Amino acid sequence: MQITVLGKSPSWQDVDGACSGYLVEEDGAAIVLDCGNGVFGKLRRYRDYCSVDAIVISHLHADHFLDLVPFAYALTYTLRRHSGARARPQLHAPSGACETFRRVVGAWGNEDLIEQAFDVREYDADSVLQIASVQVRFHTVPHYLATHAVELAAGDGGGRFTFGADCRPSDELV
Repeated sequence: MQITVLGKSPSWQDVDGACSGYLVEEDGAAIVLDCGNGVFGKLRRYRDYCSVDAIVISHLHADHFLDLVPFAYALTYTLRRHSGARARPQLHAPSGACETFRRVVGAWGNEDLIEQAFDVREYDADSVLQIASVQVRFHTVPHYLATHAVELAAGDGGGRFTFGADCRPSDELV
């Protein structure tokens, strides 16, 4: 399993940085974990965005999903080079995501932009996803809204990556 840090800035981007975002590659599959401000541009250094299999969003704070907007525009207006079809990767986001995305994008444009560009699937903390050979599990962490630590584990005893996401001050994590 190969992990590329695309962004690790706080709620505001560092100079030449990006907010939360990681590219996880395993056995030919490409998964983007979080897609905060600046992540889409960084992703393009490492991978053709049309070849991303799935995006997983840990929670619905803007610094973890805002670059879904330029990503969605790119997917909407780009055809796959070989097939002539548009890429439409899976987008796994917490319950309530579609409503949040519609509110954010609808403030200036087509409110279903993200839903049209991605195959949106809402998850809850008990969900277990299978994306190619990678199993994805979630664990609720204390924050100011529903937030999930995310574990990505490769099959056949391969690598494992756990992202703790954001967390508010809490006695639970002593």
